[in-house]
Amino acid sequence: MRAPLRGRWLRCALLLLCACALAATPACYRPNAPGGSYLCGTDEACPDGLSCTCGMCVSSEDEAACGFSIVVTDPKPNMRNNGVLTLNVAEHEKFTVQVTALRADGSPAIRFAGSAKLSSTWGDVCVGDAGCTTLPDRIQFSAGVAMSHIQLNRETPSPQSAILRAELAGHVGTSGQLRINVNAERFVREAAPVIPSLSLTGTFGYAKYAVGAPYVLKSPDGWRMYFAAGSGTLADARITIGVASAPESKVFAPPANPLFAETSNASDEIFGAVSALATDGKVRLFYGRQSATDTAGRRSSGYRTLVSRSAPGFDGPFTPDPPELLLTTLGNSDCDYCSAFDQPDVIHDPNPALSGGDQNALLMYFSALPLADADGYTDTVSVVRASSPTGAGFAVDPSAILKPDDGETVIYSPRVLLDGTIYKMWYSVTGYRRAAMSDVPPTNPCLVPPAERYSVGYATSSDGYFWVRSPTNLNTNSSPLNPGAAGAWDEHSLLVGSVVPSDGVDPSKGIDLYYSPLMSVLAVACLPNGVGRARRR
Repeated sequence: MRAPLRGRWLRCALLLLCACALAATPACYRPNAPGGSYLCGTDEACPDGLSCTCGMCVSSEDEAACGFSIVVTDPKPNMRNNGVLTLNVAEHEKFTVQVTALRADGSPAIRFAGSAKLSSTWGDVCVGDAGCTTLPDRIQFSAGVAMSHIQLNRETPSPQSAILRAELAGHVGTSGQLRINVNAERFVREAAPVIPSLSLTGTFGYAKYAVGAPYVLKSPDGWRMYFAAGSGTLADARITIGVASAPESKVFAPPANPLFAETSNASDEIFGAVSALATDGKVRLFYGRQSATDTAGRRSSGYRTLVSRSAPGFDGPFTPDPPELLLTTLGNSDCDYCSAFDQPDVIHDPNPALSGGDQNALLMYFSALPLADADGYTDTVSVVRASSPTGAGFAVDPSAILKPDDGETVIYSPRVLLDGTIYKMWYSVTGYRRAAMSDVPPTNPCLVPPAERYSVGYATSSDGYFWVRSPTNLNTNSSPLNPGAAGAWDEHSLLVGSVVPSDGVDPSKGIDLYYSPLMSVLAVACLPNGVGRARRR
């Protein structure tokens, strides 16, 4: 009995193998997948029993999506007098859309159960409630209908508006006559400063006279704030770089010692704010440094250079990177409109292939001052971009990416945040112009009239080169952030220190703006003094 049973078992096994082999051929393939969930092959090929309709393998036409309609269900759009529907939302404000799959004749494809990609003509689309760091853009259908929360992440300056698109296998549907206006939400400042402004008797750890220009990073154990501070004696007051740490509460503990300080020699003096960049647990700091001589050996305290220092962790010790001078105005023929570089901000290049860079490619945005006039003043400040394919040296773009315009005079201290594929820049700005009989230049934020003090401006870009200003800039009722009320600790001109996601990762969860009021210190220098925080939800 065992032999016949063994033979019968072998014959059954062979029959099963043959059945599996036959099932692998298209003629016998019967996939158990929802209609419209996969596309036709070459020459509209589909498994046996299915046909190709609108590029999808289906058993009936109402399983294929040949087009889409998109409507907003919450909140309800407003009807204008011209019959155009409009929806007003803030950046990253969630609203609900309903997308309906359509057959070739325009009727609902009630059995379509695949997914489609959502996009926008202006900015990115983020689908769902899980967050936007990976920009989820697929919307899933059931019985021909998909409903989901979505967000848009770029302001639409008038007359621009956003139109939604749903696409699958080359078939597209839009939100039609609905115009979506996306607004940049204002920041709301916290009443109490993160670090109060210092006086002759006040201190923040080792810092004396002034502390400010904060640059905040998320760290594995909380947060770090890198800042510029006044230290030393009254006879030898100079700028140093420090770091303060904070847990999740972001109450920063004052440090006992600076990270580093340049010598008091005018040829080796820190000038301006610091920016920080973290990569795989290593931190690089970038800041302006004053140079005393130009290439001809003449004294010229207006020149600046940019210096980088690195540390294996977030708290140092920091040492200069070779080469130490990453960018210099001395003999720089690439930037003939610049007499000084200041307030650098460095980010990882999100598209290094475009510039021939590698994984270490960096972008730098900084303020640039033109040559001084006969009185030694400069009346305008622009924003300039520089790139580094390998992260070692920077090449300056041949022209400024953001020049004063539309009532602006000074665009200062740019801080760039990448939100999805959109570059967002916040900066200090004023529209003040020096009067014919005035010796007060717009570039001295401590002396400009109170009504013209530096406020915060905002611009967006899809590529980091071409920027669109927010229509709210220089508008005291709707600009991102204005100086505080008279008598408040931050009533002075505002210096943008850093802009960071509230959770350190995802801008859709909120954005924090750290800033400093600019004050006259020791009756000599105009320095950032104190740190405030404003939040955008």
